Amino acid sequence: MGRDEINDEMLTAYLDGELSQSDHALVEQGLRERRDLAARLSALSLPMERLRQGADQILSEAPMLPVWGGVSRMAKWVFPVGLAAALVLGLGIGNWATRPAVNDWVDAVANYQSLYVSETLAVAETQAQSVEKLATLSQEIGLDLAGLSSVGAIDYRRAQLLGFQGRPLVQVAYLDGDAPIAICITPIDGDDTGIDEGVRHGLAAASWQRNGYGFLVIGGSDADLIRELAEAVRREI
Repeated sequence: MGRDEINDEMLTAYLDGELSQSDHALVEQGLRERRDLAARLSALSLPMERLRQGADQILSEAPMLPVWGGVSRMAKWVFPVGLAAALVLGLGIGNWATRPAVNDWVDAVANYQSLYVSETLAVAETQAQSVEKLATLSQEIGLDLAGLSSVGAIDYRRAQLLGFQGRPLVQVAYLDGDAPIAICITPIDGDDTGIDEGVRHGLAAASWQRNGYGFLVIGGSDADLIRELAEAVRREI
């Protein structure tokens, strides 16, 4: 099977960790070389945390049960988790079928980044390749990205052009030891914001908006490092 034959069933198996080693490597290579695959992969990733939150809300608002045989039953309807999730899909977020599965670019990138392991970035661009790639991406997105070849003490690995909802999205990838780190930039509407720190898909993250662009630094679990990198990027760009 070639990279052009990667279908949604194969991507779903990739998300579930059910692919053979050779097919897993094929998908990884496809994700590096084809930005449409990253968008398809993101669309196939169910936001389970939202499902759980929606199910909890349905359970909290369910009607009271009557008392049968003098024995007080549980105060709320008790649904199996699968049924609750189905109700959430049907009642709370059923319009996902007619809109992108992820409408927050930061969440989409975090979901993609959560798939990275150190081996994903085993092969790094040469210095000449990084200079050329960052120059090309600078023209593509309209910002000078040359300074991203060296940010803090993390190890530059590669840069690539992705896309989200029809807009270019630049991802510059690094390693901090074994922890994959990414700096991502995309044109975005809205006012400037300060740095918003938190955890996205289990990864430390810092995001902000400035001058018509959205910025995200994400990866690993070291929140202090991510904050330092975010501040460095703000100074650089």
